[in-house]
Amino acid sequence: RFRENAKGKAARILIRSKITPKMTPEQRKVAEKDASVTAASVYARLRKRGAQFDVLAKKYSDGPEQNSGGALGWVPREQRPPPFDQHVFNLEPGEFSAPFKTREGFEIVKVIEKEAANQKAIEQVKSTITAYLLRHKSKGKRREVMQNMRLKARVEVLVDFRAPASP
Repeated sequence: RFRENAKGKAARILIRSKITPKMTPEQRKVAEKDASVTAASVYARLRKRGAQFDVLAKKYSDGPEQNSGGALGWVPREQRPPPFDQHVFNLEPGEFSAPFKTREGFEIVKVIEKEAANQKAIEQVKSTITAYLLRHKSKGKRREVMQNMRLKARVEVLVDFRAPASP
């Protein structure tokens, strides 16, 4: 609660495999291969000097962030699939990955900026800590009151629910 995960500001180019449920296994392989070839082609263009990631993302990406040049914004660690996290958190700002396969298709990610995990500032967590301490204190007080009530209580049996004695 009091720590912030590492996060990376990233962009991606997503090349979806155009697989549909009605495809035969052979058609699925072809669709997967097509996506792989397209991703490799985009990667080759990125490696050429002067190629801009955002321009290629707008042109080739199938992701919802296509129109923003692939920009995903800040992505906290462990909120995306493991292959994505591995690439984002192992690259340095300005670097981009080779294409890698995810359940969505083939992705190429670029790291724009990174922030390490850190302790949250006291101002950010003060209200959470205060609420926790108040709950803890009131729980203890409630237990104390209930214990005192049990000690002082006098129980009178008004109805006897025990089974009748056998003859």
